[in-house]
Amino acid sequence: MGPMDHAVYLDDNALIAGETAPAPMASADDLSWAVVKMHAVERIGVNEPLIAAYQAASSPHSIRALKSDLEAFDLWCRRHNRISLPTSPETVADYLDARAEKAQMSSLPISS
Repeated sequence: MGPMDHAVYLDDNALIAGETAPAPMASADDLSWAVVKMHAVERIGVNEPLIAAYQAASSPHSIRALKSDLEAFDLWCRRHNRISLPTSPETVADYLDARAEKAQMSSLPISS
């Protein structure tokens, strides 16, 4: 069996050779920056008071989870030549299908 006979599944968040990482966040709880750096087809306006109100009403864990989800979606969109903002229902559906497929693949037993 050669080295190419084994399937290798990359984490969707892992960088591929030659790919650059998105710019680091301004701060750990800055949702505005997470939205601004997403792959957009047009300039996106950020409603700072709305985001500030969400952040004030949410736990730090919830904010980190949302940022992580936004970053994962944006990275998937970049890798699949999709626009993350504004997104289409089809793009969201394709992303969710890909995540479900990945989860299903990771739950399959490895045979030797």
